Amino acid sequence: MSRRLMRLYPAGFRRAFGDEVAEAYREATEGAGPITRLREALDIVAHALRLRLGVGSAHRGGRLFAATAPFAPAATGAYAAFLLASTLNLAYVTGLPDLEAPLGYAMSGFSALTLIGAEMALSGRFAVGARTAFAGVVGSTVCFVISVLPGVLDMPLAHLAYLTPPLAIAALPLLCPPDLHPATRPAGSGPRQGWWRCCSGPRCSWCCWACSTRAGSAWSRCGASP
Repeated sequence: MSRRLMRLYPAGFRRAFGDEVAEAYREATEGAGPITRLREALDIVAHALRLRLGVGSAHRGGRLFAATAPFAPAATGAYAAFLLASTLNLAYVTGLPDLEAPLGYAMSGFSALTLIGAEMALSGRFAVGARTAFAGVVGSTVCFVISVLPGVLDMPLAHLAYLTPPLAIAALPLLCPPDLHPATRPAGSGPRQGWWRCCSGPRCSWCCWACSTRAGSAWSRCGASP
């Protein structure tokens, strides 16, 4: 495992769990291809950053993001549905999309993508749905900025106040620790229950940050947290 990756962790965590992290990473990537290695490395970077920022599952900030996780996709989906309905209504009345084509069609497509992502997040596929919804919001924001250029430079604060809240709300689910994602299976339906009981305890293991996607693998070992 790269020392650069390990140095992303706080010093105390490296001393206590550095060897375990390196060993688990080696087991998870042994014989794996470059895509798998990249994904594992990105997971480690995300976990280390959460620990440094105090938004891990054992921190108050992480539990706060977990508490907002079920509501943020609903708000994002409702906003996307409103934009899409407004665009379709205007197109029905005037015969034209809200913005000049093809930009108007692209913005409507991103709104639909956001709505689909929010529905996925609320119906069981939280991580994929949250990323999809965020990508849709980013796409809609880019389309809007392009449509109002160069006017956006004349009133930057007004446009910032309009564009920032949807982006911030869509980003909230991405900050939720993976082991605190909303449950997607009923009790006793699969192996996820084992790690969920462990990760929800006050002495959550360092490894539980990735248990939601690696149940039964090297990451699902549990021990005492620092």
